[in-house]
Amino acid sequence: PGAEAEALDVTVPEESTVADKVSSMDRWLKKAGTAFLKRGCAATLLECLTASTPPELTALDEEGNSSSAGLACSYCTGNDPTETSQFMVGCDTCERWYHGPCVSMSKAAADSVDTYLCPECAKLANLQYAFGPPAPAAKRTRRPRLRLVSTLLDEADEIGVEMPEVAMIKELQAQAVTWQERAKEVQARAAEAGTPLDAVTLEALLVEGDACEVEPESLAPLRLSQERALAMHE
Repeated sequence: PGAEAEALDVTVPEESTVADKVSSMDRWLKKAGTAFLKRGCAATLLECLTASTPPELTALDEEGNSSSAGLACSYCTGNDPTETSQFMVGCDTCERWYHGPCVSMSKAAADSVDTYLCPECAKLANLQYAFGPPAPAAKRTRRPRLRLVSTLLDEADEIGVEMPEVAMIKELQAQAVTWQERAKEVQARAAEAGTPLDAVTLEALLVEGDACEVEPESLAPLRLSQERALAMHE
């Protein structure tokens, strides 16, 4: 209808409204993509959100060749330069490369192993990951904070157009909220008992929180409390 109206030089009343909606959707998708997609990700936001494994990341070096230097691996977000500058180790099965610390591997261990099986390939082979437990959780996205994601979803609701990306992000938001509420309950019970969280419970909570593609707001403070507890016992 819009094309016909333009050809006839006639303004359809709904035409400008539709155009505004499309423009708002495009802006929102770009903003959401910036929040979720890792640098070097060629996949669309929807492809990334529905993927079973993290999408491949590629960038071009100074000579125009494909390179993964400075990019995230499947087990980090790429937000921290101290992570992306670490040494890398290649899986002998899937042939993907990962930062050693991201897959719980030291430089000494990387130099000494003859073959390496990444966490995902170990899982597919029904084997325990050699450098766990716990095996690191794969991260498909940049894991934006829960507060940012909630703001994005409020903006999507204001646009008032159904988008499959919104539904997927709402599921990720719900997972983060569920974890945050459970963590709060566990901490409250420990406070009532007058005892700190035991190390096993705390570690399990952190592992589950790290597996969320939307980072709960209370995850970082909880991790800090673990680091403090470990420092006190050293």
